[in-house]
Amino acid sequence: MLMVSCGLLLRTIYALRHVPLGFRTDHIIVGNMTIPAYKYAGQDMASELYRPLLERVKALPGVESAALMTEVPLGKTFQIMISFGMEGNGPDAVKRRDFGAQFRAVSPEMQKVFGFKMLKGRFFNEGDTPGSQAVVVVNRAFVKQFSESDDPGKFMGRQLISLEKGKPAIVVGVLDDERQVSVADESRPEVEVCLPQLTPQSTFYKASESMAMDLAVRTERDPGSVVPELRELMQKTSPELAGAKFTTMDQIVEDSYGNQQ
Repeated sequence: MLMVSCGLLLRTIYALRHVPLGFRTDHIIVGNMTIPAYKYAGQDMASELYRPLLERVKALPGVESAALMTEVPLGKTFQIMISFGMEGNGPDAVKRRDFGAQFRAVSPEMQKVFGFKMLKGRFFNEGDTPGSQAVVVVNRAFVKQFSESDDPGKFMGRQLISLEKGKPAIVVGVLDDERQVSVADESRPEVEVCLPQLTPQSTFYKASESMAMDLAVRTERDPGSVVPELRELMQKTSPELAGAKFTTMDQIVEDSYGNQQ
């Protein structure tokens, strides 16, 4: 029995380590930050904190790209779910279905950091500002959940949510699926909004400003050598950020393997 159990465990470990994650993990540092929202009450955190922080991080030697998001894949920051109830249309129309989707607010360079694959359209870019057309990106699982189809083109240009009153956001891209919660769990429906477009008037602003935010940094240097510089930079940006916890994306994935074994 012991040999059989060991064999099954080894088979499980092997299977988990060969699951496609849907993103790169190498040379990525992740900093989990508790955001001092009280300090920025009544201010636009995107312009007062997020943008200056990213500019300083990207100026560090060896940093290739950097992004902020409410939670990195497989992260344990906090999860936000939003509900949808939509009618299908077209030849593959389905009855109204209500379902939940994971919500993430992310900055434009997230795709550069993680190398997510786009199935259709584009990811966010520097042209997506508070004054431009509000945009969102969904994943393949979202498309399949709604339309029971694997055609990402069916969602391009569709209005899904409003970031604020009178400002509907349209779908400009569909991401391939990635493991969000654990290596063993299939990809879940997901909606991503562009962090710079979330102003204090936005519906989702409070959700993105509170609790925590993850900083993801891709570097050509050894990740461990960059952490002290990141700590010093955060201390100068806001003393409340000095307590940020740093790890590597490789370690986050390794921890997810361990939780399944």
